[in-house]
Amino acid sequence: STDEECDDGNRISHDGCSSTCRDEVPRVDELYPFGLFPLTEAALATDTAAAEALLFGGSEYGAAVTARTWRFVDDQWRRIPTRTGPSARRSHGVAYDRRRQRLVMFGGANTDSRFADTWEFDGTAWHAREVMHAPPPRQNHAMAYDPVRGVTVMFGGRMLSNPGDTWEWDGI
Repeated sequence: STDEECDDGNRISHDGCSSTCRDEVPRVDELYPFGLFPLTEAALATDTAAAEALLFGGSEYGAAVTARTWRFVDDQWRRIPTRTGPSARRSHGVAYDRRRQRLVMFGGANTDSRFADTWEFDGTAWHAREVMHAPPPRQNHAMAYDPVRGVTVMFGGRMLSNPGDTWEWDGI
């Protein structure tokens, strides 16, 4: 008999059993928002090059829709002041384009309408992008960046119907 609490057959920590075969309890820290109001339906993506998260829009307290841009760095949310940018919205999609170092955003909605616009954030300013063949307006869609092909991929969402369509954006 040994004094091991668990034995999962390897010596790797952070998989539920430590490298010394002791039970591990995952640690989850709650970080308070530091000036960021409680938000719902906001969109968040990670800038892997800068090791920070970028967040745009959403509904404050489930009511007022915002057009604020935030950066999470050093365990703290910091608002990024921008002169121009997308209108206030919620339920939009974002993905971080690592190749071009841009946060890409599409669609979303406010209390009056759904959007079919594409915006890019370069770290300091938002830029509206003209898209020759843009997807129809939608909200609640998924977006992710494909680093192998260098494109942002968007899937589904809610319109008047629930399309199962897929779109790609390469920034050109």
